[in-house]
Amino acid sequence: MKIAQADTAIDCYHSTVPHFSGHQRDKVLRHIEQRGPATLSEIAAALSIPPGTVSARATELRNAGLLEWGGRRESIVSGVTCKTLRLPRRQLELC
Repeated sequence: MKIAQADTAIDCYHSTVPHFSGHQRDKVLRHIEQRGPATLSEIAAALSIPPGTVSARATELRNAGLLEWGGRRESIVSGVTCKTLRLPRRQLELC
């Protein structure tokens, strides 16, 4: 009997990671939709996702036109002045 099995570790990675990253993208987008503009560190802290992962998912969402950079303000988490992520203005007009 033959079973579906990844031939390499890379095949295994590509078969599981896209689903997981899609879930993380959804969490990041929902956070912004529900709470408004936030910095990467605030999103990471709120969702318990590593900051580098939040940055990667935010880049994917910005490239897809679902998020954009907003104004700058002091992060509640780090105290450093950072850019915020927000919904695009055209999306806000639809809400």
